Amino acid sequence: MKQLHVVAIAILILAAAGAFFTPPATVSGQAYKLVTRYAETCLDTDSGDNPYGKGTAFITKNMGFQESLTDYCNSRYEVIEYQCLGNTLVEKAYRCSSLNGDPNSECVEGGCTV
Repeated sequence: MKQLHVVAIAILILAAAGAFFTPPATVSGQAYKLVTRYAETCLDTDSGDNPYGKGTAFITKNMGFQESLTDYCNSRYEVIEYQCLGNTLVEKAYRCSSLNGDPNSECVEGGCTV
């Protein structure tokens, strides 16, 4: 009986973890993944949050180390968008279909089709 309780608890823990780490199936126009990184300076070439156009974010980190991150297609239907909010680099993942409601919307060359 004790072994059954241990198995049941393990299943509940795994189910709870999946609820926190699995992105939702559809999100209406919202990013389902958000990652932020602080930088000393941050500049975005596509004027912020623009999942329809390919842009590059340039950041300067500690001791002058520079890095550039370019928007890209993570899959045929998903774009990774980089944007600057002040000196914070924000990485967002969008499902193209959730942006405009078109289930056939795809990611092409770093941006979602309209």
